[in-house]
Amino acid sequence: MGKKMHCSHCKTTIGPFLKYAKNKYGEQYYYCRECQKERTREYGKTKNGRKNKLKATIKYNKKNPSKVNAWKRKYYYVKTGKIIPADNCEVCGVKIKTETHHLEYKSPANILWVCRACHKNIHKTKTSRKR
Repeated sequence: MGKKMHCSHCKTTIGPFLKYAKNKYGEQYYYCRECQKERTREYGKTKNGRKNKLKATIKYNKKNPSKVNAWKRKYYYVKTGKIIPADNCEVCGVKIKTETHHLEYKSPANILWVCRACHKNIHKTKTSRKR
C-alpha cells in the first residue's frame, strides 16, 4: 500500500491537497488549501511577490482592456453618484455586501448588484454554457 498523503506544512491528512514540488529525493510535496493560502499570502509580501503580482496585473490589463475600462467607469459612476450601490442582492434578495457583475463590458452602467454566492453561480453557469 502506498504512502498516505499529508500536508507538508501542517501534517494534516484531511484533503484536498495541492501538488507543489519534489524534494531532492524525488518525493512529492503536497499542501492543504489553508497552508497554500498562507504560503501565497506570505509570498505576496516579499519583494519578488509584489513584483510578480504587478507584472501579472499589467499583463491582464493589456489582455482585457474592455474589462478594465468598464471597472474604472463603474467606479467613477459610483463615486459621482450616477450609480447607487444596492444593499440587497438583485438575484436572491439577501441584504448583504454586494459585488457588481457586468452584463456587457461595452456598457459599464449595465450591471447587477449581487452577493458573492450568486456572483459565483452566474460565472459557473456562464462557463458551463461555453463548453
